[in-house]
Amino acid sequence: MAMNFEFFRASQRHRLPIAPAWWAALVLVLAGSWLLAMWRPVAEQRIASLTPPPTADQVRRAALGDVLPLAKWLNLYVQTDDTQPGVSIPFGELDYPRITQWLDRIVMLDPQSHYALMVASHVYFNVKDSERQRVMLDFIARSFEQDPEHRWQWMAHAVIQAKHHLKDLPLALQLARRLRETLLATPGIPTWVKQLESIVLEAMDDKQAAALSLGLLIDNGHIDNPQEIEFLLRSQQQLLQH
Repeated sequence: MAMNFEFFRASQRHRLPIAPAWWAALVLVLAGSWLLAMWRPVAEQRIASLTPPPTADQVRRAALGDVLPLAKWLNLYVQTDDTQPGVSIPFGELDYPRITQWLDRIVMLDPQSHYALMVASHVYFNVKDSERQRVMLDFIARSFEQDPEHRWQWMAHAVIQAKHHLKDLPLALQLARRLRETLLATPGIPTWVKQLESIVLEAMDDKQAAALSLGLLIDNGHIDNPQEIEFLLRSQQQLLQH
């Protein structure tokens, strides 16, 4: 509450007496203002639902042909959904399917950026709600299918999250298998990424299937590093011996 303190300086010059009743009134006004400020946000706060994202055509028209700056603004906008005037919303109460609609739109407008995938994997996934975590992993898997060669890192991380955080080995296997099948003949992909399927199968105590998965990597002919081939062969033999 703005206050004019000129009367304080005037009182120093003229020494006007101030009755105790005025002091009491001033204290009551200040206390009432403070209580009102503390109470009003709670009484008036309203949680606004995240609206559907704009269509791609709407964004392009608004951006006048240059969608990248607007795509970055959409990144920031969707991340403010948990912080609204007078209220901070826990991630566990956010509309995750709606959030992934925004993330899908951002990826479509700025396919070279990894920001939306990073937010899904490292921000929105960090909620103690397995259903919401699965929504984010599903978004990552969809994005991977659109551009496997440039988004395999996020899919590999999704396998690890499904295995270690969700403790869902069937889901981890499904994601790892999609990685291996999609990237089997893609050059430049680290062998350990294609090996994730075997690692998950071994964790499921299906060593025969894990050895078979390694055999597919060895036999496809796309691994030309002798040391990597030797390592895979040794790992396969160890699996078959148990």
